[in-house]
Amino acid sequence: GTLKKMVQTEPLAQLRASSDSAIELALGSRNWTAALEQCEEYELEVATRPQDVNAGLEPRYDIHLVLYFLTNDLNNAKFLWKRLSPASKSSPELQALWEVGKALYRNDYPSFYASLNNFEWSENVRPLIQVLTESFQERTLQLLSKAFTTISVDSASTYLGLSPPATIAKTAQAGWRHDAARNTLIPAKAVAVKDESATGTHQIQTLTEFVTFLEQ
Repeated sequence: GTLKKMVQTEPLAQLRASSDSAIELALGSRNWTAALEQCEEYELEVATRPQDVNAGLEPRYDIHLVLYFLTNDLNNAKFLWKRLSPASKSSPELQALWEVGKALYRNDYPSFYASLNNFEWSENVRPLIQVLTESFQERTLQLLSKAFTTISVDSASTYLGLSPPATIAKTAQAGWRHDAARNTLIPAKAVAVKDESATGTHQIQTLTEFVTFLEQ
């Protein structure tokens, strides 16, 4: 009725401003779900009135995509990318974000970290990229603790996207022990020492697909 008509006739610029405020508020409190809902609602609003979309009023595709990564919703991230217009897909930052997404899909750790580190992210996106990096490292650390009783420093460095010294320092904070003689790491929960073997490697490959779905 009347309310619906009012919503539909509200200037898109005003809706964008309201949406931006709500998104920033949600991001500030790390309420990723609420921020996502705002992104989705605004995208839907834009889709119903494309004739009103001018420069600066496009959906927040950059924030939207990173939020899907942060909430481990890779399927919706893929659907969002497919929905983007050719013009939107030509954005260097969106292309860089999709490289991050493709690396997540492939469980390609080196490419994931490289795609995060090799782009100069905008001020809007940079804080979320930092959160994504840290949360992914933490989830990976949990995964490695479950998959191995011992792992080489070099392998752990690959999974964590850190230099060997930084890897030793980060794992020490999590209670891991560094065997300097063998240059291996022993996770805090390890009950017995087991060499990193074909079995361990298979286990991490099997568990890797769950790395982005572990609880934050």
